[in-house]
Amino acid sequence: MNTKIQLSRPAIIISIILFVGFLVRLIGLEGLSFWVDEYVHIQCARAYLEGTGPLVTDDNNGILLTVFILPFFKFLGMNEWTARIPSVLFGTTAIYLSFRIAKKLFNAETAILSTLLTASSLYLIYWSRLARNYSIFECFYLLLLLIFIYIFLENKFSPKSIGLLLFTAFLSFLSHQLSFFFFISAAFYFILINIPIFRTGDESKKTIQIQQFLGILSTFALSAMFIPFFGNLLKTALGVFLPDRIVNWVIPNWDRISQLLSEKPFEAFQVYTDVLTYDYGYLWIFGVAGLIVAAIKNRRSGLFICSFFLLPYLLMSFIFREPSLPRYLIYIYPLFLMLVAYGIWEIWYLISQKWLRSTKFNLAICLIPIIPFIRFSEIKSLVLVEQKEGLVVDSRLAKWAFVNWKDPARYLKPQIKEGDIILSTVPKAASWYLDLPEDEIIWFRQRIYDTEQNGYVPYTDLPEEPHAFTSEGFQHILQSNPRGWFLADYYLDNILTDPGTKSIAYTNLHFNKDASPDGSVRLFSWNHANGWEQNQQMVVVLGKTSSKLYSKEMKLNIPPEFLKKPQLEFFFYTEGIDSSKEAY
Repeated sequence: MNTKIQLSRPAIIISIILFVGFLVRLIGLEGLSFWVDEYVHIQCARAYLEGTGPLVTDDNNGILLTVFILPFFKFLGMNEWTARIPSVLFGTTAIYLSFRIAKKLFNAETAILSTLLTASSLYLIYWSRLARNYSIFECFYLLLLLIFIYIFLENKFSPKSIGLLLFTAFLSFLSHQLSFFFFISAAFYFILINIPIFRTGDESKKTIQIQQFLGILSTFALSAMFIPFFGNLLKTALGVFLPDRIVNWVIPNWDRISQLLSEKPFEAFQVYTDVLTYDYGYLWIFGVAGLIVAAIKNRRSGLFICSFFLLPYLLMSFIFREPSLPRYLIYIYPLFLMLVAYGIWEIWYLISQKWLRSTKFNLAICLIPIIPFIRFSEIKSLVLVEQKEGLVVDSRLAKWAFVNWKDPARYLKPQIKEGDIILSTVPKAASWYLDLPEDEIIWFRQRIYDTEQNGYVPYTDLPEEPHAFTSEGFQHILQSNPRGWFLADYYLDNILTDPGTKSIAYTNLHFNKDASPDGSVRLFSWNHANGWEQNQQMVVVLGKTSSKLYSKEMKLNIPPEFLKKPQLEFFFYTEGIDSSKEAY
């Protein structure tokens, strides 16, 4: 039942929410150095504008965002603000689209609450402040859903509307490949809508015929995708047109899925559930309530939500589960917030009818359960850039850490001389902030992820030019070049770096402790003229926050005879700290 309730000045309320949502996405955009994946877009945009590289590369997932960055770079300069402003605009547009969808699926009151939740979501704010393709993906996917609702739930079939649907689907695909879930969800919807209990009774004969045709077509399509025999045939056919990495991801590998389900059955499910349960805390309970009530009271809307939210949520949790990262939920997360809003509204309506005897929507009352769960302090920290490195939001919303490349680059730039060799764990970052061509930066990395073995393996295809893909290659660089610099972020301490190669850097290079105030980038150097073998044992930068990804347990090898003594004394020699207490 969709009860009509008077609401005063909804346009003003929505405008205020949109404006505030825009501000919290806009302020402080330039504060953080670029995150490692942002270079996918900004490096391509810069190279294209400077005439040194193509716009489309193998690594350019989300090409549409790169295209939108181009005019900002060309007319406003190349920096963090101009690179990220398109994401702010798309994130703000997504707030309005969530209002439109919620209003069509439920009612205007639910739509307003949904808009507020979307605007103030820490998760959505965070991903709207990065030059990465998740905000634009969220925007075009919601637009795609809005057009789908217009055509198939409101029965507005026309060649023009179908063409608009396909064009928007194309734009969504150019934003992110996860858009293929739209076709799975749509197929599932067309199959279920042919079940009599899901019909509303107001469909025309033409509408029913179209639904029946689409239902039959969808049954064949999903069978071809999910039944192993047909899936193998489809994989062979698609391999003619699409890259293997896309085909292998779209068509389920049931042997691999069975292995994952037996070893870690709920690992991916937990990743996505953490987003739902952390962003607004216990408000997720209203989302479950909203889903149940929608399925009972508004079957068409409930069917839509089950098809376009619940189904992909479960598929990503148990079938398409590699890789599983919080950001991959962004395209359907606004639908969950609509369910939260609908659950709150339905509970308010029940209470108001039973005890308050009122039919007028009271926004203030409905805000009571929402306001305490908005993460104001974390949003403030994000907007004011109170932390410039590490995890700037909880790891349940984003598992990637920022690195402060600005200060080390500012320190190093005036010291670079002609002929100096520069290595970096992230060449794109060193190239951008040192304003040097990327091919002049040597990549320090000794392992690569192998999709066939599903694990990290040493580099085998080694280039002829100087490289740091092996210990021997790194040593050759140090010995054959009189001066050089090595910039290392947390990649120096993870699985991509060979421990023996890292030990060579620690024991032979000079550590420039003043280069990075927060220690997120370590700057090493060597100079044969000054005697470059330092004979150090270990260099460790103590983290100033608990969110440093490279912090780990330190172990000491103690001779067995020492352990027999009743007391041991340790001496720590430290540099660049304020007190012995901090060192300890």
